[in-house]
Amino acid sequence: MLTNNLDDSMTDNFVSVRNVWMTYFGKRKDQATHVLEQINLDVRHSEFVCIVGSSGCGKSTLLNIVAGFVKATRGKVTIDGLPVNGPDSRRLFIFQENAVFPWLTVAQNVGLGLLKKSRGERDAMVQHCIEMVGLTDFEHAFPRELSGGMRQRAEIAR
Repeated sequence: MLTNNLDDSMTDNFVSVRNVWMTYFGKRKDQATHVLEQINLDVRHSEFVCIVGSSGCGKSTLLNIVAGFVKATRGKVTIDGLPVNGPDSRRLFIFQENAVFPWLTVAQNVGLGLLKKSRGERDAMVQHCIEMVGLTDFEHAFPRELSGGMRQRAEIAR
């Protein structure tokens, strides 16, 4: 079980997790599994944080709550001062298993979250991100044509 007790003062942190609890219920209400209890965490801008723990302690559950994929049973998560109420295209979540879409090229995968941008702006951003992760000349390749590391970099670029 992952626990961390910090004071509840709100600060100017980029990510703020306050008193987060996650309980999974079985078929009956008395079949509760508490995965997270009273989690408090602050991450400042440009800070690199690793969450480490044994298998099944709640690391992925906490990350899914912060990403907005799962709603905590109790508590509050904010990113840049805004409450997390669901997934948001301004946040990046990189899965342990590759999650690039196999039917899209590298460029199409990278540009997926940019569909509201103009074509020219989107193309420039996609090219910039592809260059940043070292996948220049692979823009039109499909994931099956890439190594595992290249697929991971395409996901990071997305």
